[in-house]
Amino acid sequence: MKIVIVDDDEDLLEELAELLTAEGCVVEPTSDSVAAASAIRQSQPDLVLLDVRMREKDGFEVAAELAAAPETATIPIIVMSGHYTIEERGVLEKIPGVREVLLKPFSYEDMMSRVYAVRRRQ
Repeated sequence: MKIVIVDDDEDLLEELAELLTAEGCVVEPTSDSVAAASAIRQSQPDLVLLDVRMREKDGFEVAAELAAAPETATIPIIVMSGHYTIEERGVLEKIPGVREVLLKPFSYEDMMSRVYAVRRRQ
């Protein structure tokens, strides 16, 4: 499974990339939210892990770009956020392309269960 991770937290990006690589995934991490949609179009991953709050372009904007392009509109997204509560989760679930939501901090097990859940649905 090829996964693109978009997060401006370099430490988390590295940690997630290591964990997913250890699970046998091909991982393409990027902290550049401005170039993320273009990189995803080129890569054509099976899944995108997308942080919602980033400095230059947020996850809402990146997801909208992906949804607007026919070649990326069907790529499933798991959004990650440390700024929304469980009660506000519905806001994140309405982002185009979002199949799952991970609220930070999340466990490795929770992340992998959501990755596998999205994979099973494909």
